[in-house]
Amino acid sequence: MPSPLHPREDAFFFTTQHGNPIDQERFVDKHWRRVFAATGVRPRKFYATRHTFISIALTKGANLKWLATYCGTSIEMIERHYSKWLGNDDDQLALLVRRGAERARRGPQGGPL
Repeated sequence: MPSPLHPREDAFFFTTQHGNPIDQERFVDKHWRRVFAATGVRPRKFYATRHTFISIALTKGANLKWLATYCGTSIEMIERHYSKWLGNDDDQLALLVRRGAERARRGPQGGPL
């Protein structure tokens, strides 16, 4: 039996106290709007959480193909709507340099020199 630390791949991340998937409309009515009212944060749609996730993943350097697959969308859609979060050539070159330096420290067989 799967545990919260080892969920099944098809398990829902957000669940009720009884382990059922949340009902998005009910969650928004009961909790989402109240949080904004209580905190004074400008209200936004629940769907904005998807945009936040994609934007943050891109700024952290997430692989574009993985992200598109994970979010159930296309690379083209992400490029079209989130291109400002994709980074620039310097960011990509820095990844290559950093990974090359890490490999050099590990040595030819992956272990320390």
